[in-house]
Amino acid sequence: MASHYRDAAKCLKAVDGGRTTLKTAAYKTQNPPRTVALVSEVRRHRKALETAIAATGLREKAGGDAQLLLVAVYDAVAGRGAPKRCGGKLLRAIREALPALKSTFEAARTESPQRTDSKPRYLRCNLLTTTRREAREKLAAEGVDAEDDMHVDDLLVTTAKVHGGHALVKAGEVILQDKSSCFPAHALLDGLPPDWRGDVVDACAAPGNKSTHAAALLRGRGKVLAVDRDAARLKILEERVREARCEDVVQAVR
Repeated sequence: MASHYRDAAKCLKAVDGGRTTLKTAAYKTQNPPRTVALVSEVRRHRKALETAIAATGLREKAGGDAQLLLVAVYDAVAGRGAPKRCGGKLLRAIREALPALKSTFEAARTESPQRTDSKPRYLRCNLLTTTRREAREKLAAEGVDAEDDMHVDDLLVTTAKVHGGHALVKAGEVILQDKSSCFPAHALLDGLPPDWRGDVVDACAAPGNKSTHAAALLRGRGKVLAVDRDAARLKILEERVREARCEDVVQAVR
């Protein structure tokens, strides 16, 4: 079996379980950029892939690991083509079902609802209190359709009107945050060695979303010193820290 399939499937499983971010999971693979690109595309087209797999009965025919099946099928229908080196049973099953897989995948991808008429809203999942999968499932139970953002590993995107009074927001499990402001903490903390330890200083911290995001990504490896010189903004910062349940990680100072 091609090693990059195994690497991608392992990373996908880790991200699905909410244990890590994609970039961190891919850090020790043989080709991190290739792994990140492949897993990102699998996650982006996951609904269409799962529809194609179910329609062809491929899961029952191929058996084995669900994430590995998603990776191999994506490469077959939208990537490099049918895998040339893969587990024998899985390889045979994919090749036999390939025409049906391609047609069903394309149909499912075409039929996916377009959201161009609605402004997307971004929900950062607070990894100190939940995982993205858990938050997505809780939202789904309420009838809120939220999907994994393809670029930020702890972000959900939805067109539903989730506001500050929503139960998940009030519980500190979901934080309303623009996508662009989610990149700094990931840029700073993703891909660090597992044994890294250190602290983060946010020198202009209010209202606090980046500071609390850094606290979540630190995963107990350090503290965040959040500084803001304005007294009124500092109060907002302190409130955001409490809402995000990270008072033991973030120290807000003026």
